Amino acid sequence: MLSCSLLHAEEVAETTTMEATIEVRAAAFYHTSDKYRNYYKSLDPSYEVEFSFSCDPCCYAWWGNLAWFNSKKEVAGNNCKSHLTACSCTTFVTPTTKISVANFSFGIKFPYYFSDCLVGYFGVGPVIGNVWFENNSNRGTRRTSKVAYGAIAKLGIDYYITQCVFLDLFVDYLYETVHHGRHYDIGGVKTGLGIGLRF
Repeated sequence: MLSCSLLHAEEVAETTTMEATIEVRAAAFYHTSDKYRNYYKSLDPSYEVEFSFSCDPCCYAWWGNLAWFNSKKEVAGNNCKSHLTACSCTTFVTPTTKISVANFSFGIKFPYYFSDCLVGYFGVGPVIGNVWFENNSNRGTRRTSKVAYGAIAKLGIDYYITQCVFLDLFVDYLYETVHHGRHYDIGGVKTGLGIGLRF
């Protein structure tokens, strides 16, 4: 994975200058933390935009990624609604809690050329994000914001439909923690599909 494909390098050495890609990705995000899964959901959708560039695309590429996911859950408990059903003049709010996460990650990835149309890759890098917590109840809405840190490992295969358009089948492992009274692991495994352009 960490070495160049020598045959491909010989083929493109004379014509390659700088190469860049941009892609839109969607994934199913499975959270590895038991505490997170018990409090929110086990599976959430994640949406991403990823950019990469390289002056030697047969050997490496630098990448940057913006990702977003959120989860919402009704909080179990007594909200007094069941005891005051006869009073039609009172508005009750079902207690809910919501988490939203925006992440920026960057790093390096290394390609492996199976063929001209099929390129595998492995990548690593750090992650920094912002986490918003929102709790709604009859007492009102309470919002807090925290910074999260972590790292990500990326594995995938790019299939080039044309010379410039490709599909990206990927699996990412994200480890990320946020301190909110105590440390919470909000990371997990993401698997999904992206569509991108090479230019």
